[in-house]
Amino acid sequence: MRFLTGILLLFFLLCSPAIAFTGEEMPDYSLTVRFNIPNKIVKGRSVVSLPAGQSRTIRTEGLRIITASINGVPVNPEPGVSVISFQPASKDDKLKIEYEASLDYAGTSDGDALNIVSPGGISLTSGWYPELQGLAIYHLTALLPEGFEALSEADEVGVRETGDGEKEFSFFFPHPLEGVTLAAGHYKIGTDEHFGKKIYTYFFPENAGLARTYI
Repeated sequence: MRFLTGILLLFFLLCSPAIAFTGEEMPDYSLTVRFNIPNKIVKGRSVVSLPAGQSRTIRTEGLRIITASINGVPVNPEPGVSVISFQPASKDDKLKIEYEASLDYAGTSDGDALNIVSPGGISLTSGWYPELQGLAIYHLTALLPEGFEALSEADEVGVRETGDGEKEFSFFFPHPLEGVTLAAGHYKIGTDEHFGKKIYTYFFPENAGLARTYI
């Protein structure tokens, strides 16, 4: 199923969470995810650190929390509660969460977003990882099977072959964001340069001829 065409992919990027510029010290959020594609499951590990004196909440609605801890000390949310409160005693405290979620055409609680994990492609917009309240500096790593290409609203992406049938995509976000999104598929990537700026297009092979027009 071709759930994401080049046109929709362009829309996906234009509608990504807004970048905010501020001099305020920001929380740091590292997120690593991998996928069980046949079973439509995302598995992830998030690590959150906050500036001294800050407190934040993390929404976990729709996720199965495997472990949650602060500096190795378990955090046990109350049954039925889908929010974790994090108020570190020092700036060195880190909240670590391991989780998984089944994403079979599942929308968010407000019905606005659609998350898809399928052999034809992946589209993750909201509710697919523990969501931190407010702005943060994000670091996203996605491990995907060979043949997939991935993108997010990052300024730069690094790609590495892991040697075990997977590719590792590392996304770099130099500015604070309210959240991150992820898309992946069997795209053919085109490149060009305009006034020193690199331009990339991501199209399925049957639509790759449109790349020049979009550039």
